[in-house]
Amino acid sequence: MEQIIKENFKVLTLFLEKIDFNFYSKNDCSKEIEVKVKVEEDIFKKLKEADTEYVTSKYERNFMYDLKGQDLKKDGVVCRVRRERDLRSGAQNILLTLKKRVETQDNFKEQIELESKVSDEELEKLDNALNESNLVTWFLYEKFRHIFKVKDANVEIVVDVLPLIGRFIEIEGEREEILKALKIIGIEEKDTQKSSYINLFKSHKRGTSNEYKFSQYEAFLVAEKEIMLISENWPLSESSCGHSCSCCSHSCHSCSEE
Repeated sequence: MEQIIKENFKVLTLFLEKIDFNFYSKNDCSKEIEVKVKVEEDIFKKLKEADTEYVTSKYERNFMYDLKGQDLKKDGVVCRVRRERDLRSGAQNILLTLKKRVETQDNFKEQIELESKVSDEELEKLDNALNESNLVTWFLYEKFRHIFKVKDANVEIVVDVLPLIGRFIEIEGEREEILKALKIIGIEEKDTQKSSYINLFKSHKRGTSNEYKFSQYEAFLVAEKEIMLISENWPLSESSCGHSCSCCSHSCHSCSEE
């Protein structure tokens, strides 16, 4: 792991020395391979017909960090802090993720990806290290995310709902397994893309900001709608967060604030 960090994240050396967190990868090769497709609400029907298993739904706030000269962006490196809340269990997590882009000639997005779960005790250390390393938030976006598993393909499927740009499905795994999952769901490979959400925000005709957040009222409506769409296809247990996070008398956006 140390060798992977040393080879791919030299631009973050000062920051990483200050935090000294334990990083892990989702797989043995530390690579994330995925494709993205713009979809509509009928994607849930397709997933149900493909016999996918619904896992959970989350609300996320993604803070993207860079140096003032955008050295990370120029080097193809991403430093992200994600605050997430599980809408079924109510559990909240903070994740520090490092990514390094790998150039490909197809629609598959490939990156070196390492992650570290940040405990409450480590949060102050993380904030201090970001400040002392001159890393600042240059982009912020929110999203609701539904997570699924496919019975006959070794992939993770997520359906994301974002402000302004709408609904997307992402499929992550090995190339062959991704192609298998696309076929199972009924999505053509030619319809896939590897653009990041940041680039999709920027390419939108109203993409002129560096912050893309739901208003509190929008978040309330989105949470209501998404839980309804999920419950129409997969039964939710009584321990689910319910409709619009009624368990805490706020929208999902509000109860996920810092």
